[in-house]
Amino acid sequence: MKSIFPLFASVAVLFSLTRDADARANSNGGDRHSYFVDVLTYNRAEHPGKTFVEVFVGFPLQQLKFARSASTYRARYQLAVSFQNEKREMVQTAMFVDSIDAEALGSNPSLNLQQLRFPFYVSPGNYAMECKLTDLNTASGYHFSVNATVADYNISALVISDLQLSHAMSRSQENSSLVKNNWRVEPNVLRTFAAEDRHLHIYAEIYNLDFRRDRVNRGFIAAFFIRDETGRDVFSTEQINQKPGPASVITARLPIRDLESGQYKLILSVRDLDTGARVEKSTHFCISNPLAL
Repeated sequence: MKSIFPLFASVAVLFSLTRDADARANSNGGDRHSYFVDVLTYNRAEHPGKTFVEVFVGFPLQQLKFARSASTYRARYQLAVSFQNEKREMVQTAMFVDSIDAEALGSNPSLNLQQLRFPFYVSPGNYAMECKLTDLNTASGYHFSVNATVADYNISALVISDLQLSHAMSRSQENSSLVKNNWRVEPNVLRTFAAEDRHLHIYAEIYNLDFRRDRVNRGFIAAFFIRDETGRDVFSTEQINQKPGPASVITARLPIRDLESGQYKLILSVRDLDTGARVEKSTHFCISNPLAL
C-alpha cells in the first residue's frame, strides 16, 4: 500500500478530469477532479532507437471514496497510463493497483497527494498519452488524454534531457525507481515550491559532449537562470563540470527562499569548452511563498 510503481513538455500540468461516458450520465455538472502529470524524457544506450519516458502522475487522495474497514478507512484504486500512436494504436501501457488506509478523514494531511511513477521505452514521435483513474470502491472512472511528443536523442548535436525539479535530491546507491545515475530525485509533480523548501533541486542529463580519451578534455559550463513573469532574471549562477564521457549528469541546488510568489522560468544553458557548442533547455515552476510577500 502507498507504493510507488512502475514526455512531452516537462511542465507539471493540472487537468480537470472528465468522467467516463458510463458515469457521466449520473454525475452533476460540478463533479470535477484534479490531476497532475510530469513527463520527462532521457536517452538510454541500452535501448537503441527508443527514448526513456518517465511519467509521474499525482492526484489528491480525497477524490477517492474511503470505506470503513475494521478500525480504519480504506480507499482502493487503479491507475492506468498508455501511449497511442498517430494511428490511435496502443503502443505502451502500464497499470497500478493500490489501496490506502487512513485512521481519519477530513483534513488529514497524509491524504493530500498521491504520486506514482510509470517508466516507458518509446520510439520518438507524436503520441496521445492517456491516464485513467478508477475508484474501485465505487467503480467510478476519470480520465484525460494529452498530445505527447517524445524526443529523439539519436542525433549527433549537443542536447539536454528534460529538467526534473525536486524538493530534495541526494546521492544514493539504493535500488529504487527514484534513483537515476546514483541520484535519488524526489518527485514534485506539482512543480510548486514553498518557503520551507528553501532550495530548488535540479536533475538533468547532457548528451554528445566532445570527449576524447587521447587528450585532456576541458569540461563544460552549465549556467542556470531563473526568470520571473516580466522576463527579468532574478537569479543566475554557473558551474564548470568535468566530462566523464560523451554524456554527463547535471545537478544543481538553487536558493528560492526569497523569491516572491508566482510563476518562474528555469533555463539551463550548457557550453562545451572543447568545441564552443551551446544548447539550452527550459521549464517552468511556481513559488508559493507568503514570507516573501
